[in-house]
Amino acid sequence: MIADMTRDELVRAVIADPWDMTAREAFAAWGVANHDPQGELTWLQLARRRERRSGTTEAAARAGAAASVLVRQHYVQWVRDVVPIASSPSFGLGFVDSVVLDAPTFLERADELFAMAPIRAIQFVDVAKDIGAIAASPHLARLVSMNFYNRSGASALGDWGLRTLLESPHVARVAFLRLGSNRITRAGVELLASQRLKLPNLVEVSLGNNLCEDPQETAGMDEMGLGVVNSSISLPVFGQQLEATYGEIPWLHPYSRYPAAPPEIADF
Repeated sequence: MIADMTRDELVRAVIADPWDMTAREAFAAWGVANHDPQGELTWLQLARRRERRSGTTEAAARAGAAASVLVRQHYVQWVRDVVPIASSPSFGLGFVDSVVLDAPTFLERADELFAMAPIRAIQFVDVAKDIGAIAASPHLARLVSMNFYNRSGASALGDWGLRTLLESPHVARVAFLRLGSNRITRAGVELLASQRLKLPNLVEVSLGNNLCEDPQETAGMDEMGLGVVNSSISLPVFGQQLEATYGEIPWLHPYSRYPAAPPEIADF
């Protein structure tokens, strides 16, 4: 039974299934009882997740602030196994869950990386020429967030690369897809919109600096810059056309769907 597991067994259970909150809750409870800093971090970040989901923003902020203190105190120790493989590791729900990788490292060392941490988000850097191999990787099935960063300016996915990614059988879980500066055209955006049933969790798409207009809602902020003016929310014609063709597309509506705060990786 999970209640009888040791610390190492609980950690392995979390890594084996990053989406199993039962294992994380058990590790958090063990950590609090045994004054284990990473267990306490897990407890705090799970608490922040619950409070965000319930709309209790002040309690969520307090839990988040306390978690940030623990991360600062123990960061070097907690990332020491990951940094030889991936850069910019960050924490969610108690563990390293987000990293930055280039294509050769992902393709050569993903098995090793995913065995040491419950990774759920990757920023891929300059990976266009290897997008076929990346799309074929079953490790994508663990990811809630994929960011394709064309850092060199010469590694844009384009419509073909986006199509290759969307044809992967491993992308159904993705909720955040960041595609800025990837030379995607209107045809590529239409293809993405057509996959709304294959991508049921997709709530955020970044399309800035591409070769077509962004079809997502626009909105104005109030005078203090603290909130969206609901009456200003507007869906561009392109977005209206996409929904007329493919039905309701959640990622087109960031302001009307999430007026208080946009979702985060840790919310999933």
